[in-house]
Amino acid sequence: MGNGDILLFQKKQNVPNPQNVPNLTAGAALAGKICPMLRLALILFATLLAAAAQADKGYTLGLDLQADDADGFAATAFAILLVGEKTSISGALGKSSTDLSQAANADSIYADLGIDHRFGLFGVRLAAAYWGDSDVLDSRDLQGSVYLSGEHGSIGLSYEDRSLEFQLPPSDFFARTSFPFEATGWGLNGRLELGDNVTVYASGTDYDYSVRFLQQSSDRIRPLIVVSRLSVLSSLADWRVSGGIGVDVGEKRLGLDISRWKGAITGSSNESITASFLTPLSMRFDMEVAIGADRSELFGNATVASLSFYYYGGDP
Repeated sequence: MGNGDILLFQKKQNVPNPQNVPNLTAGAALAGKICPMLRLALILFATLLAAAAQADKGYTLGLDLQADDADGFAATAFAILLVGEKTSISGALGKSSTDLSQAANADSIYADLGIDHRFGLFGVRLAAAYWGDSDVLDSRDLQGSVYLSGEHGSIGLSYEDRSLEFQLPPSDFFARTSFPFEATGWGLNGRLELGDNVTVYASGTDYDYSVRFLQQSSDRIRPLIVVSRLSVLSSLADWRVSGGIGVDVGEKRLGLDISRWKGAITGSSNESITASFLTPLSMRFDMEVAIGADRSELFGNATVASLSFYYYGGDP
């Protein structure tokens, strides 16, 4: 999330119910989370639509809704605006809520703004992003990438600089503590078209942190970590690799993505797999549904589903 393309991707383990009856309290709590965030996402989507309608060039608007089986939910609105034949501006704003394993809910805000410009086959992208909850973890990111993009594929090199701050919960021996640190990441990504209907892609990023997560700090952070990909803490990886394939079937598209990463704090191994299906609703609207499974060797399993809508406006 090669770099000339904008790829749109983003628990507590379930406790068995011995009576095998619906958990109405959890359902009501999830509905309480979904409604405000869904209203926010719809307002953002309408605002982006009104702004993009003034654009002379083409644009894409999107709305993405995600939920997992541990009462987590996320809603994000985004836009990609063409401001010239070789330049585009993209932005996103969203909110997510996840249940922490031994703490209250974490309500995170996500926002990013980026610009992409191509010089023939060579391209550059710069972006800034924020993802966080001031009561848990704040992450302020600066990102840059360069890429080569041709008719049948692309390859890119990316760099990320992160300023982070944990709010460590109190323990028997320590009061609540603010814990700032830095992280940098270098990544490679590539995309290759295999014929007219099949595309494969892969990426990998290695991160370096300014501090070591000592046992004392790790024990206080660990209760905040959950398996859900909707949690801001899922972004704290030592390394991350992913790959996927997309297959066009007429105007529809099937996708399969697989990723693996190592947690920076606990050193745990994590894997995820996601299958997606995109279909047109009209000449300018597409809808995509996806379902995925996440597994952590320390924090259990999660199932996540998403529903996305894309609107393509401006010049055809």
